[in-house]
Amino acid sequence: MKVYEQPGYTTVCGTPSEWKQLKKHFDGEAKVSVLDIRTATEEEQEKLDKAPDTWLYRRLPIGGKTISEQDVDVFRREQRRHGKLIVVTQNLARSALLVHTDLARIERKPLDDSELDALDGLQDEKALREWLDAYLERHQTVTLPTLEGLG
Repeated sequence: MKVYEQPGYTTVCGTPSEWKQLKKHFDGEAKVSVLDIRTATEEEQEKLDKAPDTWLYRRLPIGGKTISEQDVDVFRREQRRHGKLIVVTQNLARSALLVHTDLARIERKPLDDSELDALDGLQDEKALREWLDAYLERHQTVTLPTLEGLG
């Protein structure tokens, strides 16, 4: 289980075997988003028991061959919806890549290899990493217009 604290929101990532611990992290909270990013094959291997009724549970299978811009947008939106997000994944490197991509996009910089190299399972997510690098490259080049010269 890995906890990412950022100003205004907390993202907790873990595997299905850690589901009880993941839920306990936000025990007593009325509004929490849960994203299950496991592929269909991974989800079949281990089912989760039900999340509390007031929590928003959403399946969003993400992999290097299936990810889209909309998937990243959903991930970013769910992080901010209630300020509390649980990400269920078979590989913690997959969820870490998404969290770090969000931070890199905010800071308008590429993914930091020094932060990612220590992740177990990163080699298994090579296609996802390549796609996210390209995603960040597309979004880093956008320059917002300034108000100067507008009259």
